[in-house]
Amino acid sequence: MAKKKKKLSKAGRIILDLILVLALGMAAFSGYKLFHETERYRVAQRSYKDLKENVLVKAETEDENKKVIDWGALQAVNSDIGLWIEMEDSSIDYPVIYQDDNEFFLRHLPDGTWNEAGTIFVDMENSREMADRNTVFYGHHMLDEPLMFAEFENFEDQAYADAHKEIRIYSPDNEWVVYPVGGFVTDGTEDYVTINFSSDDEYQEYIDMLRSRSVFSSDVSLTKDDQMALFSTCSYDVYDGRFVLFGKVEKVEDKQTKKEGN
Repeated sequence: MAKKKKKLSKAGRIILDLILVLALGMAAFSGYKLFHETERYRVAQRSYKDLKENVLVKAETEDENKKVIDWGALQAVNSDIGLWIEMEDSSIDYPVIYQDDNEFFLRHLPDGTWNEAGTIFVDMENSREMADRNTVFYGHHMLDEPLMFAEFENFEDQAYADAHKEIRIYSPDNEWVVYPVGGFVTDGTEDYVTINFSSDDEYQEYIDMLRSRSVFSSDVSLTKDDQMALFSTCSYDVYDGRFVLFGKVEKVEDKQTKKEGN
């Protein structure tokens, strides 16, 4: 003989209803949060896509891959935009801004609109036109989309590093190539950025320290006689993580002069 199901008491039904309401509320909140998170990526992507369409010009030369930038249109968006960075076979293709602090453009697009994707920017202590021994760039690593500097962490894979040998940086008057030398994971508590050096020996010690920690190998030489660039982004390998990529800088005209001299 089948047992009769016990009926819930009035109090039990109220508790069950409350649990259901709470569960639905949490699901709705989670859905809203997910939408909000993905929407910020979409807004940033649209903003940078529109910017590129307005400022990147088709080259009127035989070299169709040559980067041609309408700097007037770009600096009309923000007069402090002074560089452009790109790496082939990646999503890294962005304007770079100079600013007076290292905070504002962590959460703002080039036109000043608030967005957590932010803008690539140069450390406030750096000179313009890649004039320092070490020029430092900051950019976010957005988790769900390959936005900003997200793909730099792929250098943890030696095969990726072997396939991405150059990063190009442009200004209205100059062009540079950065040859990746090394990269490593650290956290936000470490002071791994040094821009000014008191001597050649101090600079060489800094280079040696960075290189000794690299997670990939490179045959590119980097010594006290060279300039370097350092790219800092987030890493999710450790709590409050950072991935630091660094490389040797050569000005394109200097590189061409060397070739012609050989």
